[in-house]
Amino acid sequence: MTKLFLSAFVLSTFFAQRGMSQQYTCSAGTWHVAIEQNPMLTNCGTFTNIPVAAATSCPAAITAALSLFNSAPMTDCFRPGCKTCIEKANPGVTVSNVSTITLIAGTPTCVVHPYVVNNNNFVNYQVDIPYTCKYTVESACPPKTIATTVNGVVFCCTSNDDGAVGSNTSQFCCTRSACPAGTIETVVNGVTFCCAVESGASINGDTLKFCCSKK
Repeated sequence: MTKLFLSAFVLSTFFAQRGMSQQYTCSAGTWHVAIEQNPMLTNCGTFTNIPVAAATSCPAAITAALSLFNSAPMTDCFRPGCKTCIEKANPGVTVSNVSTITLIAGTPTCVVHPYVVNNNNFVNYQVDIPYTCKYTVESACPPKTIATTVNGVVFCCTSNDDGAVGSNTSQFCCTRSACPAGTIETVVNGVTFCCAVESGASINGDTLKFCCSKK
């Protein structure tokens, strides 16, 4: 059995060409938050007492809102809604692990909002952030197919019209995957290899080394 060692840069080149990483997205809508002139705490779902920075201008309020949006508690709070959004926008796709969902913020907008409390004048900043949910799946199967395991063998399945397999599918066909589950196929100098990190971790931009075995 031949082993091949490739750098992460070569990986990104080959896998971009072969499309072994599938991404599913959806437009989740717009998140709204009011940024006050004094620091405060907020809640999101079961996550409580999340710190919110203060601001005295719209640019500062946008910075504070983006920092809050990208914080771990807020990301974890949004992910279940993203799962629903992604599965609805991509029929046949099931998000098996919500922790792999990433949130992508769009361009925020800000409106200055004066208000009065007990005859005292205050100002806060109403910030809206449109965002997209993204779910990435590394797969031994090419795009527009779904990997499924039958009797321990991985097959790549697609409907007969080359669409997603879902509740409206009347028939779909499966072909045997070129590489075992947990590995990703790539071709070097015309030779097909199955690649994986020895620890079993996913291959991504942080991967320093992975091994490829000749198929």
